[in-house]
Amino acid sequence: MIYVRKLRVKQYKIVITDGANKQIGQFLRYVRNTLCNEQAYESLKEDYRETLHELETMAGIIAIDNNALLKKRKLRKIHFRRHRYTILYRVEEGIAYVIEIHHELEDYMTENNTKKDIIVGIAKGEELISPEFDFDKNDDEIVGDIHI
Repeated sequence: MIYVRKLRVKQYKIVITDGANKQIGQFLRYVRNTLCNEQAYESLKEDYRETLHELETMAGIIAIDNNALLKKRKLRKIHFRRHRYTILYRVEEGIAYVIEIHHELEDYMTENNTKKDIIVGIAKGEELISPEFDFDKNDDEIVGDIHI
């Protein structure tokens, strides 16, 4: 006799801070406007969405990073699959707070280059999944959400 057991996968709510929104926006704008590469822009945006989707189920499984500074801040990291970007996030009570997003070549794991945890979006109760940017507006203005 074969027994089939359904595994329940925990779903984490994703909250993206204003700082992380601005960081991904800067990366996307750079690819689209400076490099003038629409295909790379779409690919990066899709990879970002997929990484957030993975985070919904894997946030608690990934260990807190071993780097002393990240460990002190209780940050975990997840890498984009197809691009050289890393999301730093913290898990608290079933919520994954996306704190920062960095390119692999950035020096973000030293005291001098680490930003303070400013969680403006959390204080306002915002729940954003993958921001969409309107390039005709101010660089810092987010005009909507893309839901995965």
